[in-house]
Amino acid sequence: MRAADAFENGFEAFRVADDVSDAGSLALAFTSVGGPVYLTAAAVMNAGFVWGAWRIVMRDEVMAEADRYKVEKKVFSFSLLYLFVLFGAILVEAGLHSFGYGAL
Repeated sequence: MRAADAFENGFEAFRVADDVSDAGSLALAFTSVGGPVYLTAAAVMNAGFVWGAWRIVMRDEVMAEADRYKVEKKVFSFSLLYLFVLFGAILVEAGLHSFGYGAL
């Protein structure tokens, strides 16, 4: 399925949900929980996740089956790293806040 076909077949809802989650993860940086460390981590990780999602959307089923879903598996692995890094950034921000640093 090519990108043009994907939007006709329901991927528009996925795109909107992905945009909302990216905005939500970045918005946390501007609350009392986040700060510059979290903002940097969220921006970098979101860019990587969007890149991976784009690579999946541009593939069709034949390509995915040919390499046994290699790209999809890599994006799944990246999503686990994504969560680990963002939660780690929250922990770093909490430590910085306790010393009076890190607030935007």
